[in-house]
Amino acid sequence: MSNVKSNREGMILDTAISLLAAKGVAGLTHRALDEAASLPQGSTSYYFARKADLLGGVAQQLAAHLTESCRQIRQDFADKVAEGDMIAARVLVADDLVHTVSEEREILLARLEIGLFAMRNESIRPAADALEKAARDPIAFFLKLLNGTDDPIDTDRQLALLDGLALRHFMGHTPKPTRSQIEAILAFK
Repeated sequence: MSNVKSNREGMILDTAISLLAAKGVAGLTHRALDEAASLPQGSTSYYFARKADLLGGVAQQLAAHLTESCRQIRQDFADKVAEGDMIAARVLVADDLVHTVSEEREILLARLEIGLFAMRNESIRPAADALEKAARDPIAFFLKLLNGTDDPIDTDRQLALLDGLALRHFMGHTPKPTRSQIEAILAFK
C-alpha cells in the first residue's frame, strides 16, 4: 500500500482514534470500528488485516496530526518572535498547550493507549516510537527557543509532566489545566 492514504482509510483511522480513546485497545476491534465508521462488516479488515496493523496505522495518523499541529504553532510562534514580542510568544505556547491538554482528549488518550500497547507488542514499536517523537518534538523545540536548553532529559521530564497533568484532568482528579500551570511545567524564563 502506498504512503498516501485514501479518504476511506483516513476516515477509518480517525474513527479508530476516537474509538481507541473511548474504549481502549480492548474495545478497538474491526467489528466495532466498522460499526462506528458506518461501514459494512469486514471493511476495515481490507485496509488493516491484523489489529497490530490497525494500531500501527493509528499511530502514524496520530503522528501526522501532531506534526501538523506543531507546524502551525511553530509558524505562529515565529510570527510573534519576528514582531519582537517574546511575552506573546510564551503566552501563545502556553495557551496552545492548555488547549492541547484540555481539549484534544482523544489525541492524548489514543497516544497513551498506543504507547501502553507497544510495551507489550513489539510489532508496533516503530510506529509508537515515531508517535512519541512527534509528541516530544514540539516540547523540545519550545524549551530550546524559550529557555535556551536542549537537554533531552529536561524535554522528557516536561512531556511526562504535561501528560500526567492531562491524564489527571481526564480522570476527573484536577480541573482544566491553566496557563500558569503550563508555564510552571515548562519553567519559562
